[in-house]
Amino acid sequence: MALPLLTFPFGLLGSLSVLLMPEITQAHIRGERARLDCLLDRMLRLTGCFSALAGALFWVWGEPLALLLYHSQEAGFYLRVLGPAMPLMYLESMVDGAMKGMGEQKAVFRYSLWDAVLRIAGVLLLLPRWGMKGFLWVILLSSAYTCQMNTARLLHVSGLKPRLWRWLGAPALAALVSAGAGEGLRTLLAGWLGSGSTPTRLAALCAGGFGMAAVCLAVQWPLGLGEEVRAILRTEKSRREQQKSPENRNCSGHRGEN
Repeated sequence: MALPLLTFPFGLLGSLSVLLMPEITQAHIRGERARLDCLLDRMLRLTGCFSALAGALFWVWGEPLALLLYHSQEAGFYLRVLGPAMPLMYLESMVDGAMKGMGEQKAVFRYSLWDAVLRIAGVLLLLPRWGMKGFLWVILLSSAYTCQMNTARLLHVSGLKPRLWRWLGAPALAALVSAGAGEGLRTLLAGWLGSGSTPTRLAALCAGGFGMAAVCLAVQWPLGLGEEVRAILRTEKSRREQQKSPENRNCSGHRGEN
């Protein structure tokens, strides 16, 4: 019940992956080191920003959301527990795609195989003793292992230097600030959240979520998010200009021949 909600926001990151992976592969094949470093840094930075916000949202609003959708407080508990692990889960998936784009399929397979072995061993050892809490530990440890191994391999192959503040520190700081704001919003909206009306509760959840997102973006913007957005817009603008110029030349040449 909790996992589909946790993986739902990854659809946005999946779109980013579709856009970046061909460029990462192209830069790797052509040996364009500076461009490859820029693309990988951007991928890791945006993944950290987005996943930290998603984790904070589930930490604050997981229980009301689970009560609204499933009428289950237990599902809300799992959302709160797994919410802080979302940066690891999302980063693992994005790095997995980048490694495949750089021809590291064997390493991805090797780490996935060891991860499966560790998960089975963890379930056999922890589940009979601690039940679902043991399974949560298996998920957390598995995500930490695969994220660490895949990221370390990606940095080794690409030669990119670790930038922990850019990728994790700044997003984590923004997420903590937004989580504090979210707790305040949750207190203010407690009356709406406790209402029996489903539309009212849904409106309160949306208002609280958008408020947290606004606070998180406001904190992340001067910490590097604004720089990345401006760089993406500049790149997209230059790409459109390059696409238009050959078309304009062909059209003018065609008119000249007529």
